Amino acid sequence: MKSIVFQRQPRISVLESNRSLEAMDQQDFDLTYSGDQRVIDEMSDREYKEYVFQDSRPISPRGKDFSDDQIEKLIDADASIVNDTRQFMHYPDIDNTIGHARVSVIDNPKDPSLDATVIEEIQPDLVQAGVPRKEFEGKSLLDRESKEYATPGKVKAIFDTIEKVQQLIPNYKTVEAMQKTLVSQRDSLLDEIGVMEKNQIKDDAEFELFQSKRDEVDDLNNAISLIQESIEEASMKLVKDGVITNSEAGLAIGLDPLNLVKQPPFKTTTSASRYFMQNVIQKSLDDGVNTIILPDYEDLARVHGSDSVKSFKQNYTDVFNKIISDYKNQGIKVETGVIKPDELDEIQFGENLYDDLGAPAVKPMKYVTFPEPEQIKKAAIRRYNKGGQVNVRSGIGAMARTHM
Repeated sequence: MKSIVFQRQPRISVLESNRSLEAMDQQDFDLTYSGDQRVIDEMSDREYKEYVFQDSRPISPRGKDFSDDQIEKLIDADASIVNDTRQFMHYPDIDNTIGHARVSVIDNPKDPSLDATVIEEIQPDLVQAGVPRKEFEGKSLLDRESKEYATPGKVKAIFDTIEKVQQLIPNYKTVEAMQKTLVSQRDSLLDEIGVMEKNQIKDDAEFELFQSKRDEVDDLNNAISLIQESIEEASMKLVKDGVITNSEAGLAIGLDPLNLVKQPPFKTTTSASRYFMQNVIQKSLDDGVNTIILPDYEDLARVHGSDSVKSFKQNYTDVFNKIISDYKNQGIKVETGVIKPDELDEIQFGENLYDDLGAPAVKPMKYVTFPEPEQIKKAAIRRYNKGGQVNVRSGIGAMARTHM
């Protein structure tokens, strides 16, 4: 697994799976191959690969403004925030998916003795990035119906509120510590019960022990509930006396969610597409395939059954052109051009790229070849902000590449 490690914004992980039988036991996820969404038919490719880009940053922000106690609470808060991040439907077992890519490897039309990578899909899956920021701005942090991005400032404001309320509840820290001890004891017993159930109970003596442990769990649950009720009663008294609000009480004693969503690492889907495509290009070169082919955006729209041709131009062709221009500006040698359909006579395309008479109906494809691929390893994978590129090798937002 290759990871992109940010110095200020931790890592984005790149997971990979392919159709190689030798790699079946090394797959990071199950392939989602779909024949009607292929540019290159399965019969013509040498290899088919998928990449999933996973946002591996902590759910809630970390920073020097947080105390050790708050850091511990941040870890607990992650579960509350993660409920508002979605899994992409094709990869249900991977949390915080922010994009995926699919490529195939074919004989290079310019030199059949070599391979070429065909980009079949680059798809940002940025749920939060598609939500206008104005929907999150200007609302009360304690408004149960609102959602705000989990910035350090907003999280700290919530923690300040929580700590203020907890300080007003008599003996809160002592009672909370007692509750944590009981919870730990209960969880240990539940683990023991789980082991006994797995190993199956063999005789009456084991059954009695099993039942006694279950009774202990019931007693601990009752004690935990009584402590929670006492905390809730104390907080509700503060509400009744007008010292705190209902929302403040709910946050302080854990009854209300934080109502925060994780900030996306990219501001737009186009900037995400650029970042993902650069990773796909570099991965191809790492695998020894130095030519990358990009089908025409209209053909890609047809393959994916989309009427939004303009978005395919923006997120594929325009992104591809921008990346190649960026590489040239970094002094990297590239050879570019187009591959005409008649140069692809030996290729069988996906079923959506044939006309009504069964003849292939594809437009010329762009390609780029890196004659000195080792140069690309010295190049920065760039993140793009609104208004232009950001050199992520230096300055604010710096990023270094590592391999895991």
